[in-house]
Amino acid sequence: MIDLERRRKYKKYFFSKLTIGVFIILVVILSKATWNAYQKKEFTRDNLLNSTSELEKLQDRSRDLKEKNETLSTPEGVEDEIRRRFPVAKEGEKVIILVEDKNNIASSSLEEEGKGGLWYNILKWLH
Repeated sequence: MIDLERRRKYKKYFFSKLTIGVFIILVVILSKATWNAYQKKEFTRDNLLNSTSELEKLQDRSRDLKEKNETLSTPEGVEDEIRRRFPVAKEGEKVIILVEDKNNIASSSLEEEGKGGLWYNILKWLH
């Protein structure tokens, strides 16, 4: 009998409106904390992916710069770089700069257009 009364007392307190309200508030607070932790995890994961890709780019650039540095540390590499960037020559050499004639380019493109035209093909077929 005493056990039965104790159980009723516990049920009365456990299922009271106040207790249920407190549990609901706790669930809401814990849910919000869980959601914030999830958002921080996603933000951190995105930052990790961005940082990893940036690191790979920087490592590639570092490799390229090391190769260029090794090339430029030799006299031949310096000479090649100077010749590539500037029109210079050693003593006894000559610099040739090729310039295309704009008129020649226009006439050759007109000739190419005429070769594929309808009248050209008809006249070619007749002959």
